[in-house]
Amino acid sequence: MWREEGDSILFDVRANQVTSRAEEYIAVAFSKDTKMGSDSVVECTESDFGNKVHVSYNGRFKNELMKELDNTVLPIQRMRAVDGVIHCQFARKKSQRGEDRVFDLENDYYVLVAQGHAKNGRKQEHGGLPAISEKVVDFQERYMVVTPLLIDRIFIKTHACVMVFAWLFCASIGTVVARFYKPLWPHKTLCKRKVWFTVSIQRFRKLHPVVGIVTTFVVIVQIVLGIFRPHSSSENRPVFNWGHWLLGIITHILTVFNMMLGVGLKKASVHPSVLYVLYAFAVYQVLAVIVLEIIFCNIRVKVRKQQSYSIYEIRNAIYSSTKDILDATVSEPPGSFLLRVLLFVHVLIITSFTAAVIFVIAFIDQY
Repeated sequence: MWREEGDSILFDVRANQVTSRAEEYIAVAFSKDTKMGSDSVVECTESDFGNKVHVSYNGRFKNELMKELDNTVLPIQRMRAVDGVIHCQFARKKSQRGEDRVFDLENDYYVLVAQGHAKNGRKQEHGGLPAISEKVVDFQERYMVVTPLLIDRIFIKTHACVMVFAWLFCASIGTVVARFYKPLWPHKTLCKRKVWFTVSIQRFRKLHPVVGIVTTFVVIVQIVLGIFRPHSSSENRPVFNWGHWLLGIITHILTVFNMMLGVGLKKASVHPSVLYVLYAFAVYQVLAVIVLEIIFCNIRVKVRKQQSYSIYEIRNAIYSSTKDILDATVSEPPGSFLLRVLLFVHVLIITSFTAAVIFVIAFIDQY
């Protein structure tokens, strides 16, 4: 809140401390738009060197302190931190002759309030979304409280959680089932399709710019290829299978990479610990695929040794999402119990990764 006092505007800013650290700051910026950059700033810093209130300017790439103007531009400076609350009061002169970087508060500006950690008395990059006024404000008005854009924050976090569920949980399980679990449940269907086919289908939305667009394009290509896939007995089916598999792997890699990029977005306000969980997930997924490839190759060798009739026809029947298996003697392949156990473990681990990432995104902000 603020009020006009002569040739100055008296500001009263309060905020809860983000952590128990000794060094912290809260900064008020006057801007011509709702973005950081080219802003006149007053910053209140709590540190081991004492509590300080400074004038600064947000340039295009960095913040510049203007300590020589502190006493002139800020005739009143008070700051303290009590009971977990930072309280900063300062009188900001409406203008400073000869200094364009100290904006004239006779004019209207957006007000941005950011908070974060300080190091050796210097503020570091703020965490999370800044609080931004809904419109330019008239500083000659007596009071106004700036509030965060909660709707934007909720939308961003919801988007992140939905994408994590789609790609970490659904896609990770779906690709494994489609790749390694086709021979299981040979006589069962789900939605008139073989179980492995139904489980592997997902719907996706666009993610971040560039990588998100590329990923979405590849997903569309996958869907089109699925519609026009060759018959299970066609000589072109192996080519389709390999191409479909390769595009699936590329899509999954792109989405995990894009999630890692999303962690670094300021608007997402995601705690950096999510990045390490995603690293662990990527390593696990690679190891899981390698282990399952080895097991599946071993199963195929055993099947070839045990069967005295056409393996090709049986594979077509098992791997087709619609073709009925007429021969009731066809059963699940050797090692089916092991595959079921591994699938249960895989689902459990992927669920843990997904729950951990969603929890951090939804409830822990970046500070």
